[in-house]
Amino acid sequence: NKDIRVIATRDADTVKITVSDQGIGIPADQITRLFRIDSPFKRKGTNNEPGTGLGLIMCQEYVTLLGGSIRAESTEGTGSSFVINLPL
Repeated sequence: NKDIRVIATRDADTVKITVSDQGIGIPADQITRLFRIDSPFKRKGTNNEPGTGLGLIMCQEYVTLLGGSIRAESTEGTGSSFVINLPL
């Protein structure tokens, strides 16, 4: 399944956006590297597409500038979720 799911929920003062896929996932020992410019994570994707390791770092910069946070959850072989929390 190559679907990407985007879910947004809102409470009184924040919005939570979750972007999930059912791709190849990310090894647990590599999750901490996803948002580090000094150690970018590069890996071929589900369709063998190349990655630069910069996309999530850029997302983190934008989210931080907006006063929010971003984190990744992943299980290798079953997919990944990226959770963004932003103030309203």
